[in-house]
Amino acid sequence: MATSPKSPKALSKAWAEALSEAEALTLPDVLWQRPQVQGVTIDGPTSRDLDDAIYLEATPTGAIASVHIADVAELVAIGSTLDKVALARTQTRYLRHGNIPMLPPALSEDRLSLLEGQPRPTLTVQVALNHQAEIQSTDIFESWLVSAKRFSYEQADRVCQRPAQPFHELLQRCQDWAKRLNQERRNQGAIGGQFNASGFWVNEDGAVDSTEGKRFHAQLIIQEFMILANRAVAHWFAQRDTLALYRNHTARDIAPEREQIMQALLTTGSMELIRQKLQNWMNKAEYNPTLIGHFALNLTAYCHFTSPIRRLADLLNHRIIKALIHAQPHPYRKVELEQLCTYIATTNQQEEAQTKEFYKQRDQQKYQKQLDGKAATATFAALSNKEFSRIVKHAVKENNCEPIQAAVIQRLEQDQLSVQSQYLLLIHSGELALQRRILAALQLRPEDATSVLVMATAQEPDWESPDYVEADPDKPPFVIWVEVALAGQSVTTRAPAQSDRKQSARHIACLRWLEAFVADELVMPAQRQLTELPAVDVPQPAVTESAEISAPADHPTLNQSLEDGQNFVGLLQELSQSLGWAMPAYQFTEAGTDFTCMCTVLIQELSFRAIGTTTQKKKAKQVAAKEILIQLQRWFQHGERVEVEEPVSPTAASPQEQAIQTTPAAVAIAHPLLVKELKDGQNFIGFLQQLCQTLSWELPAYEFSGETPEFICTCSVWADGQRFKGRAISSQKKKAKYFAAKVVLLNLQQDFKDNSIQKG
Repeated sequence: MATSPKSPKALSKAWAEALSEAEALTLPDVLWQRPQVQGVTIDGPTSRDLDDAIYLEATPTGAIASVHIADVAELVAIGSTLDKVALARTQTRYLRHGNIPMLPPALSEDRLSLLEGQPRPTLTVQVALNHQAEIQSTDIFESWLVSAKRFSYEQADRVCQRPAQPFHELLQRCQDWAKRLNQERRNQGAIGGQFNASGFWVNEDGAVDSTEGKRFHAQLIIQEFMILANRAVAHWFAQRDTLALYRNHTARDIAPEREQIMQALLTTGSMELIRQKLQNWMNKAEYNPTLIGHFALNLTAYCHFTSPIRRLADLLNHRIIKALIHAQPHPYRKVELEQLCTYIATTNQQEEAQTKEFYKQRDQQKYQKQLDGKAATATFAALSNKEFSRIVKHAVKENNCEPIQAAVIQRLEQDQLSVQSQYLLLIHSGELALQRRILAALQLRPEDATSVLVMATAQEPDWESPDYVEADPDKPPFVIWVEVALAGQSVTTRAPAQSDRKQSARHIACLRWLEAFVADELVMPAQRQLTELPAVDVPQPAVTESAEISAPADHPTLNQSLEDGQNFVGLLQELSQSLGWAMPAYQFTEAGTDFTCMCTVLIQELSFRAIGTTTQKKKAKQVAAKEILIQLQRWFQHGERVEVEEPVSPTAASPQEQAIQTTPAAVAIAHPLLVKELKDGQNFIGFLQQLCQTLSWELPAYEFSGETPEFICTCSVWADGQRFKGRAISSQKKKAKYFAAKVVLLNLQQDFKDNSIQKG
């Protein structure tokens, strides 16, 4: 392993030498004897270190995607001064104001940057894809490129929308195949490189990316092409059984099944909540010469290859590739690679910790100054919700909430106080006056109480997720308690919540729990009391029809443009889940070669319906879902309502056929969970919830009775008017719930089997 300058003085001297060395470097003529390749670059508008270009051509069997990467290893030799400064910095640091480059600008922004119209040495990865965007073969070779065009993301999006523009055909092909690649990754269970339900970005390593601002379609192109190149190179290494710097990522032992993690991404609306969950479930990604695999991307092999100008690991992998291409000895021994991996991880952690601490201290000073300011209320009123949440967090930590009281009350009245802030003030502030004002606001919106409690259980280290206990889950009025385990001990309210709707009763139960927490009146489960309750448990505000189904005006799904090719069914499901609505229901009829799908969404007292008719059943479902989304956008944005008549079936079904068609098994035909072999150790609770959400059934209800040494759990699922029950007894409450869910799944599978036989 080459040594790097350790002290600031030594690094400064080495950097000065590297600047001179970079200025003196020239591109040798031998580089232009390589095959020339075609490509364009797509980057941010201010980017200057352009290290990747792309190209794609269609083939009879699919496509060939080409990714061209700056050949940094050609000019940065092992042991050179340039190599030493790259080793010292390990990566380019992108700060809020400017950056600290890994390599001198004479290389990173000039001689090696893939500037438009300039010949540059490159390493090319050509990947042959079939029509399903699956990798068929990979070829890697040295090349040279003259970038035909430098696009910003915004410019690339604009060209894709304008057929008359130069490069429209190329960028449109790239965009179409990027969508296929993304869908293929989704189908394979990828968690990273996706949006969650509320529009938060989850990066390739399974961490929430807090980067704000508009995301362009062209960013998806670059993301998918870079992930494709990195996975193709990693498999290329693995096939040759060679040492390389793999990018490994693993889940922790406490992580749920992949399906549950993906479901959490679809339903969790808070950035902080999803960030906390992912941090608890996943380890940090790391470099290692031993191949383990990448959990977030669900890949058996992954590495970093596409950014050698700004990342040391990529440069090292380039050197290994070039040695293999030229049949030269491997440039590194295994022990050297292991040392480099440890060194990169340690250096990056130290740099990240120092940067985080710097900004933390700076922000705390800013927040404290704002708390101490005479015109604090006016100052706070001008802050965004995100910035104000940070102020609240600082005020709670410093036990100094008095300066923010007026601003908190103002935001409460305007319904602009974030769930994060409500959680912090209710659970940690000790400010009884503020707590009572928040609870009073939650009386009018008890659904927000559920969000607050769920956030609390996610962020408090010794709190467990809420459990709902129902007196009678079969019929209204629904009487429900909520239990939360604090440091292993479950606590609940003495009296239950009650409502004619189960979901509403659950929301109210969460509100009652928060009220009891603030008043220090939580009790043990054995102290629950079932008393006569009024028909309406909380005062309901006088509202108009439109207010009854209110939704956040800034919800991304209610504001985003709807374009062909999107997964409208998934968008509608995510919207319903994130806002606590009933799941969309789909009904199909068939006439000749046409399928008609009617989609229905029930939101309190209102029903939204739309139909789609095509020759493909799945496409008809997508069309109907899209029309529903259009209706919802019109309703929430403009108050416009469109009524759709229910389609009439072309042929009336016999009573026997009708019975078969309305069974849960017939609706759920071929659902994987209804034919999956169930084995102890699997996540039956997660399986059952996923099945209900996918098929638009009411979520499972769990009722507990008994106590140590025997807990009894009864699980109930209503599936299209039919109730399925499971009962289990265990010395552990969680195990009773676990096996009750398994019994229900077994009953559903048997029903599916029986009805399949009947249909046959």
